[in-house]
Amino acid sequence: MDKTMRPTILSIASVSVLSALMFSCAGSPKPAPEAAPAAPEATAPAPEAAAPAAAAPRQALLLGYAPEGVKSVAQLTKLTHVIAFSLETTDDGVLVDTSVTPNYSALVTDAHSVGVKALVSIGGWGRSGGFSSVAADPARRATFVKNVVDFLDANGFDGFDVDWEYPKPEEMADYASLMAELKAAMGDRLLTSAIGLGHKPSEFDKRFFDAVDLIMLMSYDWGWAPENVPMPEPHAPDSLTKFLDMWDDYAPKEKLVFGIPFYARRDANWGDWKSWEQVLAEFAPADSANAAGGYNYNGPESVRRKVDYAIDNCYRGLMIWHVGQDVDATAERSMLATLRDEWDRAVGRSSCLVK
Repeated sequence: MDKTMRPTILSIASVSVLSALMFSCAGSPKPAPEAAPAAPEATAPAPEAAAPAAAAPRQALLLGYAPEGVKSVAQLTKLTHVIAFSLETTDDGVLVDTSVTPNYSALVTDAHSVGVKALVSIGGWGRSGGFSSVAADPARRATFVKNVVDFLDANGFDGFDVDWEYPKPEEMADYASLMAELKAAMGDRLLTSAIGLGHKPSEFDKRFFDAVDLIMLMSYDWGWAPENVPMPEPHAPDSLTKFLDMWDDYAPKEKLVFGIPFYARRDANWGDWKSWEQVLAEFAPADSANAAGGYNYNGPESVRRKVDYAIDNCYRGLMIWHVGQDVDATAERSMLATLRDEWDRAVGRSSCLVK
């Protein structure tokens, strides 16, 4: 999911000069008139306060999760960041990599070869069981943080993504402590947090917002009624603008990244889904369509509008779940290629974001 400061203009009050009084005495010679007092030297008006300098444009971001890896290096060239998914943690803060993207070391190497940053994520649906124990205990947090930094160093990752699904309200202070300690240990590397629909920004501790570099909003799967304006597409009708409304007052725009799904959900069965690649193969829908065969999704035209909305309003960028659900980036009707083309156009005209 700006306020402008106006300079204060100062003025100098005008100074009045008193005229000299002339005295006379009856029957006596008139004395010479007193000299009029000298006018004070003119004082130059104080300069107007300079208007605040415009913020330097920030790099626009396009991040893609890759739990299955990528279909080719061509997919990587469409991203600014690729995210391997996902590690798990034990209750004691020990990292487990058995569920992470296969051959993630090669993913890092391939990404770096084309100038793309590589992050690794931890947690996710069904993989967040160890967070509560780790976050609640300072010693376990310290172990976890050290293990994370060691893992990033050993594998060449440029950042770390935390996808805790889902911390309870009473765990938010511990979560903020965990993220603050991670960021302090990670230095310049990127620290991100994926946030699902189960949370509102008011639940989070301020220290959480201070610690993270990016908040990756899973702005999909919100609901099914077409209430979103100006983008009433079915798959996630309220997903973008409602997230914008909710999060703007808590996090600066340069930290907010909005998710776009590369999959479809069936109307009658939320658990029944198909990838964009499957939708293309089975239904060959028009670019303007957002539904086919009883499945709802974000079609190419909807994706273009969401890209424009995010970039034109100076949000930091977009996130994709996930790139493996697309056809290859060189194939006809690649959703990733469509998204990147629109991203290029939007960033090219932006005054607040650059490539």
